[in-house]
Formats: sequence, C-alpha cells, structure tokens
Amino acid sequence: MSKPNFLIVGAAKSGSTSLYHYLKQHPEVFMPENKEPNYFVGSYQKTIVPSCPTWKNLNRRIVLDSESYYRLFEKAVPQTHKAIGEASVTYLFKPKVAIPRIKKELGDPYILIILRNPVDRCVSQYQYCREFGWEGEEIKEALALEKSRLDEGWSSIFAYVEQGMYSESVKMYLDSFTNVKVLLLDDFVADKQGQMSDIYKFLEIAPGFVNDFSEKLNTSGLPRWRGLHNLIMREGALKNVIRSMLRLFGLQKRGREFLRALRQMNQRPGRIDVPADVRQDLRETYKSDVAALGQVLRREDIRSVWS
Repeated sequence: MSKPNFLIVGAAKSGSTSLYHYLKQHPEVFMPENKEPNYFVGSYQKTIVPSCPTWKNLNRRIVLDSESYYRLFEKAVPQTHKAIGEASVTYLFKPKVAIPRIKKELGDPYILIILRNPVDRCVSQYQYCREFGWEGEEIKEALALEKSRLDEGWSSIFAYVEQGMYSESVKMYLDSFTNVKVLLLDDFVADKQGQMSDIYKFLEIAPGFVNDFSEKLNTSGLPRWRGLHNLIMREGALKNVIRSMLRLFGLQKRGREFLRALRQMNQRPGRIDVPADVRQDLRETYKSDVAALGQVLRREDIRSVWS
C-alpha cells in the first residue's frame, strides 16, 4: 500500500490548486483526483453543522476512514512515482489537529506551504464564496459575522480573516517536520518554472521537467449567466444523477474537466468592490502577524512584498 510522502497543507486561496495541478504534470509525481480529502483533520470536519452552506459539498469530498484515504493512492507506482502526495488546505488552518495525525500515520513527510498577501487572500476567499452562492452578505457584514459563524460550526471557508493568520501555524509545521518548504505566491507568479524546479529538487525528483502553465486554474470572477453558474456549482438531485452516471462509465475525470472548462467559459473577469476602509482595517488586523511571519521565515522583506 502506497502512502503519501508529501503534503500541500495550505493556505486556502493562495495558489494551492495551481500548485497541485502543476505537480500532477510531473511524471514522477502521483496525486489523487480528489483534492482536499481533509483526512488528517477529520475530527474537525465532523463538527461542521448541516446548516453550514458548504456542508453538502464538504461531505462529498471529505475522507474520514483510513481505508478510503489510502485507497486514493492505490494507483501510485512506487518505482515510477517517487513523490506521492495530496493537497488539503485545512491542514494549515488546523495544525493542532492535523500535525499529530500526520506524524502518527506518515512519519516525517515533505511539507509544502504557499502563502498569499493575507488581505488579498481574505478578499479572494470572500469572492469565491459569493461566486458559489454560499455567501449572501456584503463583505463588511460577512467579516463581522465570522466569529459567530465559526462558533456555530460553519466550515473553515468562512474563516475569511482567521485563515490569513499564518505565523503560528507555519511555525508549528517548521518545528514539527524536517523538510518544510514555504513559498510566497508573489515569488511563484514572478518565476513559475524556477519555483517549480526548486520544488522538484526539494521533493528529490527530476528538476528539469518543464511545466505547461497555459491553463488558468481556480480563478475567481463574476458569472456571465447566473442560471448556468448555479447549475454548475450547486449541489442538487440533477448533479447527483449526472455524477452517478459518470462514475458508472468511469468518466469522472472527464466530467470534472468539462465542468471546469464550462465554468471558465461562463466566467468574466471582475472583482467585487471592497470599500477602502475595509481593506485598511484588514491591513491593520494582519500587521503584527505579518511581522511575526517575517521572523519565522527570516524574511525581513515580507512586509514590503505584501504592502
């Protein structure tokens, strides 16, 4: 039975989906089709209440038992796939839950973390929830409701502000594992191939592999046609029937690719307007944590990079 020897643990809306897809292109890498199995935070995921808008979507993807989790990697060929991994961004958000389980079951795997300007990350996550139809409030009200929602048992996707508090979680991973690589999205965007080559060296696989960066992945925008958007995004009886038929004929992967392409076609560039005072409040909220992260990473320039 193959087990993962590396994990992408976060952060949400910081480039983890792109990193996942780029890694999957490498012939020596195996990653399952199910991104975000969230296995190592299963005890946290069980606390999400059915009234949470993402509950159905979450329960469709989450893997709680070890047999189902390790089955995700059954097609990995150890002689070919030297790097076997998965990506679940909740691992960074809930390190006290994830780290002990990771150490117990996987030992000392390679850990990849990609981080984004926390203000931009927060806004992107809010827009993502609006796009999916999970969030109905304006951003100022949504941020004000964050704590009460989380206290009620809503999922981490609504932890708009809290998920950008990186320093403590990153330090815990650095202190807990031997091989941890932390990337900033800014550096990654500036030199994607160079960054991927560094990751391949880190994972001890062929660094000369050249990636295809042509496809835009997990981008946020505004829907051209709301009806089509809702059909693509929301869970429902019709979607369940289609999913069952695709599974019956072994076409799940092609189905996912088709829906992703359809979503991109129906998406027009656009950003939700965020009031200047909200952005300024967020900068102040994150100021001390960004400084702490700079010390953890020994990057004195991080505040200027994220200014």
